Amino acid sequence: MDDELNNPSYNMEDVNEQILAVSSELTQLRIKRDQHWARLKRARTHCPTPNTYHVWLEQQWGLKVILDNNSMITDEYTVVDDARYLLYLLKFGS
Repeated sequence: MDDELNNPSYNMEDVNEQILAVSSELTQLRIKRDQHWARLKRARTHCPTPNTYHVWLEQQWGLKVILDNNSMITDEYTVVDDARYLLYLLKFGS
């Protein structure tokens, strides 16, 4: 076992490249997540009845948001109407 620790069979440059690739992917996911939440925040100001925001998003913009057990919006959603969702992205996109 000590031989494996002293003579690793992997290349540290490859490991560093993999770490950078994962880090870059996580950064892109964070950017997309932040853009999603920013769009939701901008859209909320246009909702005529804030208590039914999730229903309004689905009917008006084709975006069905997933709610948790406390009726809070999660980061998960489903596009139920592509055309309306495209308009949503155009209007509230960043």
